[in-house]
Amino acid sequence: MNICKIVVLFFSVIIMLSLTGCHDKAALPQMEPETVSGTGEDMQDYSKLFELKLYSDKITYSTSDKINIWATLKYMGENDHIKIWHGEPYINFYISDGKDFNIGGIVNDILKSTELEREKLYKFDYSKNGGFSADDPRADFWEKFYSETYLYLPEGEYTVKVGAAFSLEEDAKNISVIPPEELKIVVK
Repeated sequence: MNICKIVVLFFSVIIMLSLTGCHDKAALPQMEPETVSGTGEDMQDYSKLFELKLYSDKITYSTSDKINIWATLKYMGENDHIKIWHGEPYINFYISDGKDFNIGGIVNDILKSTELEREKLYKFDYSKNGGFSADDPRADFWEKFYSETYLYLPEGEYTVKVGAAFSLEEDAKNISVIPPEELKIVVK
């Protein structure tokens, strides 16, 4: 199974969990990668190798506020750098109100590599991804939503998640998943 199929499967599970209202991190898939030879890294405990964090500049917004969300990733292993293989993007955001507003999780079916330096903090700003069908009953809403550069949300309570999935091998048979981080925001 190639990395893109695995990444799409992982993000599909995250979206399905969001749609069902399940916010228990223990219910998310926990994939245990094998030790990758030549890296000097023990892949059994990924939390010691990578730190993924999610941020928002506020917890409560008004409907006219531009919502600012970002994530950071830091490689904390023993080597000076590490190469990861992934789809695009390898850091993905999801936003859901638990009802009819669910966006994110789209990963391009390509295989790219990225080199991460030890202890360097990489920042990933939220950007909209997703789509809609022209025959969707809310097509006018989605067209306006996606045409706007910045993120504005209608009134409601939202769960924002960020996840990461990649491999340390070019053939991508050992996909690595960093458990998703989440936060709640309210729009009034």
